[in-house]
Amino acid sequence: MPRDSRGPGRPTRSTGGSLRLALATLLLLATAVRARGDGGAVVLRGSADGLEMTLFGEPAPLRVGDADLSVLVQDAGSGAAILDGEVDLVLEPPAGSGRPEVRARLDAAHATNKLLRAAAVVLGEAGTWTARVEVARGGQRSSRVEGPVDVAPARPALLRLWPWLAIPIVACALFAWREWLRLGRGRGAPLSGGVRPRRAG
Repeated sequence: MPRDSRGPGRPTRSTGGSLRLALATLLLLATAVRARGDGGAVVLRGSADGLEMTLFGEPAPLRVGDADLSVLVQDAGSGAAILDGEVDLVLEPPAGSGRPEVRARLDAAHATNKLLRAAAVVLGEAGTWTARVEVARGGQRSSRVEGPVDVAPARPALLRLWPWLAIPIVACALFAWREWLRLGRGRGAPLSGGVRPRRAG
C-alpha cells in the first residue's frame, strides 16, 4: 500500500473533503435562515371581472411579525397569468384592535417567481384580518377579491432564533470532527519504509 508522504501533520484528502463538507453545511444553514421563497400557503382565492386572484402567505401559517405576501393574477377562463396592470393589497386588522390598515403595492421586482407580484408587510396583531386584493388594468376600475385571513400569535423568541443559535454549535462540532480525523490519521501514519514503531515491553 502506498505511503502518505505528506506526513502526520498535514490533512489528508479525506480530511480536506470533510472540511469542505463542513463549510458547505454552514453555508446552507445560513442561507436557509435568510432565504424566503415566493408563494407559500394559499390564504385567499377568488374571482372578479374575469380575473382569478390567489393570495399566498409566508410563513405558513401567517404570524404576527414580518410576512411575505404575493399574488398570482390569472385569466379566469384560460388560466393564463396576467402580468400587466397594478396590484394592490389592503389588510384590515381585527375589529376593535385600533390599528391602522396595512396597504402595499405588489410588484414583480420583489418576487423571484416573475409570475407573481410580491411585497413584505408587518402584521401587528393576532386574529382574523380582512385581506383585499385590487387589480387595475388599462385605466379601468379595480377588480377586487376580499376575504378573511387568520394571523397566529408570534412564535416564542427562542424558536425564532434557533437557526442562528445552531450555527456556532454546528461549526464547533464540525471543527472538532475535523481535528479528530486529522489527529487520528496522524497517529496512524507509518514511518519511512512503511514500518510502524513497536511498543516497548
